[in-house]
Amino acid sequence: MGSLCGAYMVAAFVPLAVGVVRPGITGYPRAMLEDAVYGRAHRPFVKRQLVPLMVRGGAALVPDRVSESMSRTFAGSKLVQRLGWPPAYATEFVFAMVLMYAGMLAFLVVLCAFLHACLDLPAWLGHTFTLIVGLALPVTCTCTTSGSCSYSPRRWSAWSAVVGGCTTRRSFWHA
Repeated sequence: MGSLCGAYMVAAFVPLAVGVVRPGITGYPRAMLEDAVYGRAHRPFVKRQLVPLMVRGGAALVPDRVSESMSRTFAGSKLVQRLGWPPAYATEFVFAMVLMYAGMLAFLVVLCAFLHACLDLPAWLGHTFTLIVGLALPVTCTCTTSGSCSYSPRRWSAWSAVVGGCTTRRSFWHA
């Protein structure tokens, strides 16, 4: 049972790690994490409120000395500098990472429970499928995000190619 829990924790961490680094949660200038949290992002990103509200609320509960210590630690971290995270928003980034990881882990657990409740699968098959889905999410999300970012009237051919490729890939796996 312990190795299964460990596998779920790793499967939840992989999409989070890929999403943080590529393209990065501060990789798109119109939807920077700190701007989304404080309502300065462009539309439609500024309209997304659940995670920003939770991050703002969590950051407000952290004592100033702890927040300052986190900012100093972020300022000295080579990984944080490489990712382009502003040290002034260290508390917000930590809360966002915790929320995203918890959400990904919850998604995998609920997916597995759903599979077992709706399908008569052996336990090993349900867990295996759930872990494969968790590990495959970065590919699916990257493909979908690429399609969304290339969506503009001047780039119809690029958008059509990306979305068509994603649709073909998804329909292939679901056939």
